[in-house]
Amino acid sequence: MAAYYALGILLVVWALGLSAAGLTRADFPPSGAAGRLIIGATAVIVAGILVALLVSTDKEHPKEEAAAKAAEAKKETAGAPPPATGGAKTVAVSEKEYSIALAGGNDLKAGKYTFKVSNVGKIQHDLAVEGGGIKETKTPLIDAGKENNLTVDLKPGKYTFLCTVPGHEQLGMKVAVTVAGGAKAPAAKPKKKTASTAPKPAPASAVKVTEKEFSIALAGGNDLKAGKYTFQVDNAGQIQHDLAVEGDGIKEKKTALIDGGKQANLAVDLKPGKYTFYCTVPGHEAAGMKQTVTVK
Repeated sequence: MAAYYALGILLVVWALGLSAAGLTRADFPPSGAAGRLIIGATAVIVAGILVALLVSTDKEHPKEEAAAKAAEAKKETAGAPPPATGGAKTVAVSEKEYSIALAGGNDLKAGKYTFKVSNVGKIQHDLAVEGGGIKETKTPLIDAGKENNLTVDLKPGKYTFLCTVPGHEQLGMKVAVTVAGGAKAPAAKPKKKTASTAPKPAPASAVKVTEKEFSIALAGGNDLKAGKYTFQVDNAGQIQHDLAVEGDGIKEKKTALIDGGKQANLAVDLKPGKYTFYCTVPGHEAAGMKQTVTVK
């Protein structure tokens, strides 16, 4: 832009000089050749200004350009796993169906850690840490193939690393970790199991529903007549499931979580239309626990 402004000032000075000469001298320009020379010089100055303007156009708004680049960089980094906290030791943790593995083993020294959790499985998992005065510090749910970080200050004692998705801990996603340097920390209190409470049966048609890893089957098929139903849900799998019904005015009406080998009932008044029967435990619907039911 400096060349553009310099040539602009030169053009102004040149024009003022020509105007002054023309107004004060009767013989200006002194000859036709001099007049052509003045016109040529003016054209060269104007052309120089245009060239300088075109060359410096991409630098005309540096602040706006910098802001645009910053916004683009922010967009590229959105959704990335949170960075490890400064000063913490980094330990890689691998999760899948159904195990948790800490790189380097389950014996650690007291100190601050950032656990870099990779979900190498096919459904959602999280990582929670309990023990030594820590009460279930955990990551958000991590999609398959994704990562997230969990920063924890571990004092000497015994800890439990586990996945809190219903049923996953019971299937093996639980690891005892020993942190050296002091007395044994008090053991974590066992979790209270959620009771499966069945609603009172209403005068309705009873339909048996069987759930397991990872499917849902309605006895008699997926075509029903309009009316009141009590779905007798039998969890024939090994981990917890529930049964939810959604569609035609019903928004996710569901049972409580059902332990493996247990049953619960779900009473629903079905009007004609299309409904979805599915399990709401994270990852289970995506793994196949979903059925479309037609009511006529």
